[in-house]
Amino acid sequence: MAKSVSIGSSMGDAGKFTVGFTSATSGEFKLTMPKGKTGNLKPGRYVWDILVSSGSTVYRLAEGNVTVISGISSSL
Repeated sequence: MAKSVSIGSSMGDAGKFTVGFTSATSGEFKLTMPKGKTGNLKPGRYVWDILVSSGSTVYRLAEGNVTVISGISSSL
């Protein structure tokens, strides 16, 4: 079971997403990060992946990148 996913850059760990499986049977999930954490991210490109394990075997479910741009705000 995946509970959180780190995002990182060449500078190391930048933060953690919370992983919520909206439909495990369909393979649907949602990544979220609290507003207080996103405000602390420095502008740049970050990479992330979701890893799950079964016994000693580790599987990569998904991977991607996030671009953080300063000065962008949201009403959420």
